[in-house]
Amino acid sequence: MGGLLIKQALVNAHNNPKYKPIIDATRGLAFFATPHSGRDSTLVSLGGITTKIARTAGFQKGDEMLETLKSGSIFSDILQEHFRHQLDKYDIISFWGARDIVVPADSARLGLPGDREHIVKLNADHRGLCKFGDSQIDQDNLDLVRSNVKEIYKAALMHQPPTPHIRTRTPQRLIPFPRNEDIVDCAIFAELEVLLPPSRDYQSAALWGLGGPGKTQIALQFAYRSCRDPTFSVFWVHADNETTFTQDYKSIAEKLGLTSTPEGEKLLKAVREGIETDTRWVLILDNADNLGLFGVGQQTKDKVSSLRDFIPRGPTGTVLWTSRDEHIAGSLVGARRAINVSSMAFDEAMALLERVGNKKVGNDEAEDAAALLTELDRLPLAISQAAAYIQRTRTTIRAYLSKLHRSKERWKMLEEAEFDRHRRIQVSNSILKTWSISIEQIRQDNEMAYRILHIHAFVDNQNIPFEMIKSAARYDDEIGAATDDATSDTVSLGATISSTDSEADDDDVFAAITRLRDLSFLSKQASKDKSPAYEMHKLVQEATRYGLNKQGEPGEEGDFSNMALQIVSNLFQVRQRDLRGECEKYVAHALRVSEWAELCKGENKASELLTRVSNYLHDRGRWREKEAVDSRAYRFRKKRLDKRHPNTIQSMGLLAVTYHTIGRYEDPVRCK
Repeated sequence: MGGLLIKQALVNAHNNPKYKPIIDATRGLAFFATPHSGRDSTLVSLGGITTKIARTAGFQKGDEMLETLKSGSIFSDILQEHFRHQLDKYDIISFWGARDIVVPADSARLGLPGDREHIVKLNADHRGLCKFGDSQIDQDNLDLVRSNVKEIYKAALMHQPPTPHIRTRTPQRLIPFPRNEDIVDCAIFAELEVLLPPSRDYQSAALWGLGGPGKTQIALQFAYRSCRDPTFSVFWVHADNETTFTQDYKSIAEKLGLTSTPEGEKLLKAVREGIETDTRWVLILDNADNLGLFGVGQQTKDKVSSLRDFIPRGPTGTVLWTSRDEHIAGSLVGARRAINVSSMAFDEAMALLERVGNKKVGNDEAEDAAALLTELDRLPLAISQAAAYIQRTRTTIRAYLSKLHRSKERWKMLEEAEFDRHRRIQVSNSILKTWSISIEQIRQDNEMAYRILHIHAFVDNQNIPFEMIKSAARYDDEIGAATDDATSDTVSLGATISSTDSEADDDDVFAAITRLRDLSFLSKQASKDKSPAYEMHKLVQEATRYGLNKQGEPGEEGDFSNMALQIVSNLFQVRQRDLRGECEKYVAHALRVSEWAELCKGENKASELLTRVSNYLHDRGRWREKEAVDSRAYRFRKKRLDKRHPNTIQSMGLLAVTYHTIGRYEDPVRCK
């Protein structure tokens, strides 16, 4: 019956200009035992043929469906003369079953002259015509179907007209990282290419799994492989949170020439539409760990629109997500459109160890190397860092492995991770153990690098400006502890940043950065203004904070979080005209560093910083981001100040205005 419905749909589309694109897009038709005519003497009418098909499918006598079929009413628009007007447009295959007693051969063909219709006989009855099992007969039938369908597919590609409503422009590329030359070409790349082949159609897929298996690096390799086709535009977006998402969309807007577009949701919508008008494009959405930002799990209908509303939807293009959350499968992408990225195969892991370590593993080290890969659960991030440490310090694999075995403590971050059925329970979570060894080595080798690492464990992990690293390198904690004046409207800088005459000159700063990059704690990012910018992996930050909590000196964790808060506050200075976008560099860092304010009892400093961020977002109409900022500032001031303190009331007022603007009338702000 499906073939009849297709014919009906094409006739209707031909008669309705609204559906002309359907006609234009259709190049080939494959019919499987479709009853095109009722000329056979064994069949009374076309309706009678289809009635037999329906009974074969399980419909019972007396069903309304059968009565409709008997009357032939649904076929009034697909009489042969109506459909024949369109036949010249299509490549047609008609399959029929040699053992089919429901639709005979004469009825299963259109009867077109010459080679306009390709007739293919399958060794099957009507029920088995489209079902292919493991038997040799079914497999032979499948081979016939596959080869014939492939031919009309090729013919369709050869005759595919250009899409008239898509405009052509010079392809644009916005990829924040250089190509990873140490990447190992593993099986997962082939799996990804099956899901996302070069195509003119819209398609999406996701890479998901625990942090460490290399999801971002796989996506990066896919991005650069897409660049091999000079007609592809490729864009990269950090989807960690709304701020990073918006910042990257702003960069894309500049690439697309949307310079006059306002900020806020209008900007996001303009970028989405700008990408959609391209002919061939790839969009990477990296680190989409908080699926709630994209509408997953929202319960109420009156929620503010999610970021998912601003993801391009086609008609062409490719979207690739990376996320730690398995629920991305079946929500943001189809259930079968997600790949779990877990441990590498043994030979792939060994190749990565040798490549990053720049040394072939000899026979005398093969057993130790195998044990190390097992200890590291063959996770690419752990292997890369171990190899960098071994290569840099010129230690042996056995010595490195021995250090791992002396510390069997599980780290809090991995203990609190959701259960992953793809990892063996008895295998130790070894990434953080690897990092603890390297962090201790940094403490011994370079005090400045150690300070930079620990201060930046409390800021956003992406787009870290050189100025912020330089401030951390020059931080002078000998001036004294910062005060926390409850009534102050400005940040108290008690512990201050040293002047430019500090003995820690820029050469020392770059040396410290190089040390961190050697051990893969920092990596350099592309920057639109050519100034140096860096990133840290989230697990590096978590491992660093956990080390302070469990192994640091008393109060050391609070001290580093306080340093980070003061550095960001000092750098985020709102000016009337921020022509160079200096403040924008620090919005994400301000939000992140405020999360740790309670750790250093710096709620007042953080609330003052958040108030400045709120004003900055207000001036740019970025209300969705502003809501979280105002809410946190209000909570801090309620906790640390009297609830009727002017600063508390100020924060309450800002939050109330934001709620009103975004339409959250169900959440009143009350001063109790």
